[in-house]
This record gives sequence, C-alpha cells and structure tokens, in this order.
Amino acid sequence: CRGLALGACAVLVACGPSINLDRDEAIAIPVGATYAYLPEDPVGHEVDPSTTNTIVQGRIQRAIDAQLAKKGYKRVNDVDQAKFIVRYFWNVSKQTELVTTTTPMMDPYMGWGWGAGYGWGWGYGGGFATTTAPVTITEGTFILDLVDKATKKLAWRVTWVGEPRGRAPTQDELNTGAADLLAKAPEAR
Repeated sequence: CRGLALGACAVLVACGPSINLDRDEAIAIPVGATYAYLPEDPVGHEVDPSTTNTIVQGRIQRAIDAQLAKKGYKRVNDVDQAKFIVRYFWNVSKQTELVTTTTPMMDPYMGWGWGAGYGWGWGYGGGFATTTAPVTITEGTFILDLVDKATKKLAWRVTWVGEPRGRAPTQDELNTGAADLLAKAPEAR
C-alpha cells in the first residue's frame, strides 16, 4: 500500500491532530505485558510490489515500539509468546466541499443628492458579492489497537485524525508523532 503507507506516515506527523483513547478497563494489562505484530502473509492474496512499502512500515513499528517500551511493554517476535497483538490501520480520504464566501462591494455613487437637511453631496452605494467554490479537504486517520490475544478483544484503541502531509516522514518525525499518539495509553508497569 504505497499510497496508504505514505498516508500513514503523513497521518502520524501532521499538525493539529485530534487524538482519542478508548480503553476497556475489564482487560488487565500486567506489568511487562508482551506484544507482537501479526506477520503479513501474502499467500492467497494478490500482492502488488509497487504498492507495498516495508521501509515505511518498519519506521512506523520502530516509532510505536519505542513508545510502548517507555510504558513498560515488551515486544516479542513470536506471536505465541505475546499476551497482546498490536495492529494499526490508516486511511487518507479526500472530500470536496462547497465553500461560500460573501465579500462587501463598495461602488461610488456618482450623483448629486440632498443630504439630511444640509444641501448637496456625494454618496457611495454598495452591496455584497457571494461566490461558491469547491475546496478539497484531505483528512487522515490512524488507528492503533492493543488486542488481548486470548479473548480477541480490544484492551485499548488510540485514534488520530488530522491533516496529512504529502510525503513520507523521517524516523524522527514518526517518533514525535508516536509519542503524541501514545501519550495517554495505559502503562504496563
């Protein structure tokens, strides 16, 4: 998902995002909770190498891993050894909205007239011009889940919504974005 990977990167580092955390308190997070990512298995799926970007996915996972480690989580490579599964999704959507603006118009009124009892004078007339134009709005959404492997239920979900950038971010930008994303995530200590 080359376009999606760029979108995910953009989603993590854009300005002014909205970040929300949802937590299921019924699912305990033990001290030193272990997690793993599910391996991607292309078997049985149509894979287009031009739309897969493992470099960016690696950057995203490194950024997530660093923040989870700060909260006491431990990554394991074997899914069977993990208490939780970490998964993430991203989407970049474009919508066109019609925006209407009204601008005052001042035109000189070129003529003579009577003033309020004071004689002749010049005046100005005017009105308003209203225009409607299409505006394209790009919105990115990045969702990060921690799923209890045994019950397959969400322990917590963090959702980021904001305006993405149109380029792949650096590792430093992703690290900053992941820190913001996971600032309120529950700790495993």
